[in-house]
Amino acid sequence: MYNILMETINFSPKVYNHLSQYNHILFQMKLPLQIGILIDSSDPVWTFNEVMEGVNLSKYLKVNKLGREPYNPFMMLKVILFSEMLGGMSLRQLESSCKTDIRFMFLANEETPSHTAFANFINNRLSKNIRDIFLDVNAYIIEKDSVDTSVIYIDGTKMEANANKYTFVWKKTAIKTRDRKFAEVKDIFDTLNNNYSYSIIYSNDISLELIDQVISSIILSINNDNIEIVYKQGKPKTPIQRLLDKLVACLFKLYECIDKIDICGENRNSYSKTDQGATMMHMKEDYYAGTNLFKPGYNVQLGISDEYIMDVLVCQDRNDQGTLEPFLENYKSAYGDIPEKIVADAGYGSYDNYMYLTLNKRDLYIKFSSYSIEKSAKYKRKKYRKNNWARDDKGNYICPAGHTTKFLYDSKNTKGRYYRVNQTLGTGKCSECPLKSECTKAIGDRLITHNPILEEFENKVRENLSGEEGQKLKDNRSSQSEGAFGIIKSNNGKIRFRRRGMNLVTLEMTLVCIGFNLMKYHNKKNRH
Repeated sequence: MYNILMETINFSPKVYNHLSQYNHILFQMKLPLQIGILIDSSDPVWTFNEVMEGVNLSKYLKVNKLGREPYNPFMMLKVILFSEMLGGMSLRQLESSCKTDIRFMFLANEETPSHTAFANFINNRLSKNIRDIFLDVNAYIIEKDSVDTSVIYIDGTKMEANANKYTFVWKKTAIKTRDRKFAEVKDIFDTLNNNYSYSIIYSNDISLELIDQVISSIILSINNDNIEIVYKQGKPKTPIQRLLDKLVACLFKLYECIDKIDICGENRNSYSKTDQGATMMHMKEDYYAGTNLFKPGYNVQLGISDEYIMDVLVCQDRNDQGTLEPFLENYKSAYGDIPEKIVADAGYGSYDNYMYLTLNKRDLYIKFSSYSIEKSAKYKRKKYRKNNWARDDKGNYICPAGHTTKFLYDSKNTKGRYYRVNQTLGTGKCSECPLKSECTKAIGDRLITHNPILEEFENKVRENLSGEEGQKLKDNRSSQSEGAFGIIKSNNGKIRFRRRGMNLVTLEMTLVCIGFNLMKYHNKKNRH
């Protein structure tokens, strides 16, 4: 057909040869014009469309009435969430997919937003509403898949921040430097009072405003006395200028130290200069040539019910123990109440967490730190451990030598969130005991600490986890919570955040969780 066309039209040989080189671009228009027809019926995009049509997103993505939107916000959201459903993409990969992937072309109505347009949309339109969108998607999935939300499996992992190497700032170092500079300021004030007839009155807590006032007073005095301030090499400084320069340097250093301490806050001891929301943590990956240095990261907490992520919390704690109560309070604000059964590993076992669950009338299914090890034969053979000692009818400990412990005194522990009283016990007969050298290294009698309330909590945990239901919950926790992190980190490659700052990192992680739930819903539909 092409050759007949060329023979019919009277082209010159030069033009004919030129057109022959582009023979492959001459094609006949084909139907269908709607590219969605070409997508396989079992593709995840159809499950995704089902969920998007069942969720009312108009309340979050209202069209701007003051001007024309660059792109339809609903289309932009669908493209972004579908990319997360497939495991996540960079913004440039997302831009490319809208030009080359038939599924993204279908969702984008064949529009091609740039990576900058996607970045602006995520930062400006999703940062405030992403949690509500996450909860609405969950509500749809819960209803359609009959998700059992009465049990939640909680686990945490450390994910690396988007921060540079060797950018750590330590709160203790800043405090030591601050105290040292305040001591230098006091010495300078004493020198000014004794040698230059100043009358600076100060207390132990010197304010930065006082230092600033003294600096202004010294500069005024230097100008009145016509003293030349020099900074050139070869010209010596006057003694008063040396004091002035030291005081100015101390003031700037104090501002820097106080700023670092304020960024750390009360609950953190470190942060990264590149990403001030990140905390320095130990992680499995080591980029520092085996030196095992701390790396900036975030602690990500997930709550799983029936294989779906019900809630997510990004925090700055270096361990999981202090994250349970904030996570469950976050869950309560979203769903109205905490689940009936909360299951987690031994990293969450603590007096405060057990007390919180008990006050909320929830049974205890969280292991304590020695839950697994106390079952081993090696642990049971250690007869001098307090937990292996016999007890009398009144609950008093009986040491291996046969001596019964007696109550000595109470000690209050106010470091935790809940008031705690520990009892100190002792036999009073250790000095005469032939087993003392094997039992303790203390100079006097051996003293043991005992908390009856914590012991009651631990006994309840043993009782709950020893039954058939407890064993089932332990097995499910391993497969569901750790399995979710395995898919997110290993399969999807989410081991390092792309964004910086607590708000944007939370936004990024919430997008990941929405994508995880959408793909899980699709897989479970096909499984049935």
